[in-house]
Amino acid sequence: MVKGRELVHLSIIAALLFCLASTCFLGVTLATAQGKEPFVFPTSDNETALPSPACPGGIAIDNGIININYFGELASSTNVWLYPNSYSNCYQETAYFSYGANLPVPLTSGSITQCYPLVGSPDTWYEAIVNLDLDGGGADIAIHRWIMVPSNASYFLVKYTIDNIKGSPLPNFRLFQGVDYDVAVQFTDDEGGYNTNDFVWEHDLGSVSTWVGFKGASLSAHHDVNIYPHMWSDVASGTLNDANYANGDVSVAMEWDVSELPTGGLVSRTLTFAFASSWDELNSIFMPAETRQTISRPPSSSPPSEIPPMRLKQAILSTSYASVTPQQTMANQPVTISTNVVNSGDDTGNYNVVLKINGQVEQSKMVSVGPGGAYQVKFTVTKSEPGQYIATIDGHKADFAVLGNQTSKPSANSGLIILVVTGILVLAIATVLMLSFRHPS
Repeated sequence: MVKGRELVHLSIIAALLFCLASTCFLGVTLATAQGKEPFVFPTSDNETALPSPACPGGIAIDNGIININYFGELASSTNVWLYPNSYSNCYQETAYFSYGANLPVPLTSGSITQCYPLVGSPDTWYEAIVNLDLDGGGADIAIHRWIMVPSNASYFLVKYTIDNIKGSPLPNFRLFQGVDYDVAVQFTDDEGGYNTNDFVWEHDLGSVSTWVGFKGASLSAHHDVNIYPHMWSDVASGTLNDANYANGDVSVAMEWDVSELPTGGLVSRTLTFAFASSWDELNSIFMPAETRQTISRPPSSSPPSEIPPMRLKQAILSTSYASVTPQQTMANQPVTISTNVVNSGDDTGNYNVVLKINGQVEQSKMVSVGPGGAYQVKFTVTKSEPGQYIATIDGHKADFAVLGNQTSKPSANSGLIILVVTGILVLAIATVLMLSFRHPS
């Protein structure tokens, strides 16, 4: 029979053993709970992803004679080239590019990788860089679009340097430049044409005696003189009309051809955009006296164009960046991928924003953006597999990491506490056992 005192001692031992087991279980539980917290890698400031610059921002340069108050990375639009400074002489400007049998692709479809500063100074070249897909298979060319406004001059220079980044030659490479001037703001009283000194021109038939035009440093392959928007349709089809005169709402374009742009090669074309108060002044800007052909002044009036003057508005839409928040998350936790859709045109347009993850289409959203506006688009994505993911929107890239659940080991402090508590309990049990089985003397 167990005596009363021994029963008490056995009860104490059972309680101590229970406490010991509970303490060990608690220590393991705490360690496991600590491991359920997401493990976040430390990042420095320069590792924090930020949105790319808010392009298209465009640049403004004023030399006191001409005021280029907006020249965009992708296009210029809505009454932005002033000469004299109180009169606008550009409604819409952009370039197109093509190779092989592909239709020309507008610069406005490109992805900006470098922006202009918002304000520039005369006599300085400024560069924007745009990647452009010409065949639907990814970026084929990197276009460096330079601008420089000389001091005390009524013209400015634009230089295109095009790099072949496709990895294979680009045969029959073509560059198109188009401008709808709307001389002195009005668009129904213009005339325009092509001059055999190889430049295109426009003139206001109203009360403002302004002449404008542009020319390439190398000989053009074709030109287009047509009514807006038919000139843009000609450029988009790759078939310029080679007409020499039109009046009304006139627009003009030129084309330069390269037989082949080799792999890793580049081609450069410099254009001069001039403004003048007379035909002779415009001609002298484009053609120095020693190289100029004897050209009479263009006709001051001609029969009306068979195509009536018209004005169709146009939306010019593009995305400006891609960003991811957060850059690091656990499996099955959401990340937000955002971009801005910018409309640099003068009419409302719809744009289908396509999100790709690791090259595969993940989601898409159709948005409508008003003229001169911007609209932020957000996608929410969750991934179950740990790994590194690259989000792409129109060539803009941002990456994020998905981490798996990690169980961290008990910390040194937790282990020390458990060891001390266990030691105390062992000593207490040993003491109780000694007292329980000691015979009275």
